[in-house]
Amino acid sequence: MAIVNKTPCLILLIDNVNLWLIGWFSKVWLVKKRMQTTYPEPAVLNWDSVIHKGVRTKDGKPLGYIAAEDEESIYVLSSHFKEYRIPKIHVIEFDGSIVRLDMPFARVGRYKIL
Repeated sequence: MAIVNKTPCLILLIDNVNLWLIGWFSKVWLVKKRMQTTYPEPAVLNWDSVIHKGVRTKDGKPLGYIAAEDEESIYVLSSHFKEYRIPKIHVIEFDGSIVRLDMPFARVGRYKIL
């Protein structure tokens, strides 16, 4: 596309759902790109259904099982009396029996309850 005007103008137009990138070149309005705003579906719709289910890390290692949950976290019990309070934002998948986290086993230690 050739730009006749040396000072092109770009405008972002936002409505409730879409973001429009509109350019004005040589007194002609062109719709350059339309981007759809999407929100990911939550990994778990019913958090009560994950109680007593197994938890695995991103690298596939078993962590333990979910003993409880609150508004922001899940509480995981592991072997040797280890307990973890992991924010729900780190849950990426629940297949009905296993909850998967978005972090490797090495990073889980920061959520250990002392």
